[in-house]
Amino acid sequence: PRPLALVAALTLATGLVLGSGGCTGRSKGSTTALCGLVGSGSFSGLFQRGLDPTDTDRALAQMKAASVDLEQLHDAAPSEVRSSVQAEITYVDAVIGVLQRTDPGNPAAVVQAVNALTVQRSAAQAASAELRTYQAAHCSTSTSTSSG
Repeated sequence: PRPLALVAALTLATGLVLGSGGCTGRSKGSTTALCGLVGSGSFSGLFQRGLDPTDTDRALAQMKAASVDLEQLHDAAPSEVRSSVQAEITYVDAVIGVLQRTDPGNPAAVVQAVNALTVQRSAAQAASAELRTYQAAHCSTSTSTSSG
């Protein structure tokens, strides 16, 4: 078992609606915009190949790509879920920091440092659950045609 992969998969694969505080503050976001981005599938595919802590260069590239892409989701997020979106990006940013600061030749140290992000991870996991609930209530995910 790879703890970093588990943490990343749990937080990122289940929390498809992530965002970044680095975006413009002007956008108010909307459910329609958020659901449109989530429905595109580009975010869920990002981690289908997994996040391997023994390959820190690849993991860092994946996390940075996710952070860039997820900035769009922050702008798209309506006010009801913006704090959840921010909690998730805070965790992603913390993982990026760990990957940048930790010796890539010591994957055990990377895993230990990521596992030490307990506050950020807990907040991101709670946010992920909130966002999944929001998505289930407001976003059509397959052939569902209900409108809300």
